[in-house]
Formats: sequence, structure tokens, C-alpha cells
Amino acid sequence: MVLALVRARRGDPEYWPQLNEAMKIARSWQSLEYLVTAAVARADACWLEGDSQRIAAETDAIYLLAVRAGEPRSSASSCSGAGAPTC
Repeated sequence: MVLALVRARRGDPEYWPQLNEAMKIARSWQSLEYLVTAAVARADACWLEGDSQRIAAETDAIYLLAVRAGEPRSSASSCSGAGAPTC
């Protein structure tokens, strides 16, 4: 995925086959961590291409899986308090 994103950011061609392969592997492993990583990488590539509508298509299904798995945890608790990231 890293190489594919580097290629996308440089404007090099042929990075989608690598992103497709990363998602295929993530699905075969059935790991939420890898599914999210692959979906975010694909969404990043869409953003770089200026295709904002496709970003949701790349991330929505994985987000729903994460919610069903109990992630993300309460946004109120993760976005408040000292040292918390800015949301």
C-alpha cells in the first residue's frame, strides 16, 4: 500500500492494481485493522484524483463494519480531555 500511495502522490500511473490487491488481501484476512488501512489508502488515492464522491464509496462499508465491531469508540470520549486529538 505504501508504494501505491507514493506512486499516487507522485502522479505515477498504475497504482490502482496495488491498492486493489491490498484490499483483496485485507478481505481474505478478515482483519478490521487491515480493512480500514486499505480503505483509507484507497480513499486517499481518490482524494488525490479529485474524486470526492468515490471516497465515501471506498470507506462507508468498512466504517459500518467498524461500528458493528464496537469501533470507533465513543467520539465524545476520544475527542475531549487534556492531550486528546483535535476532532
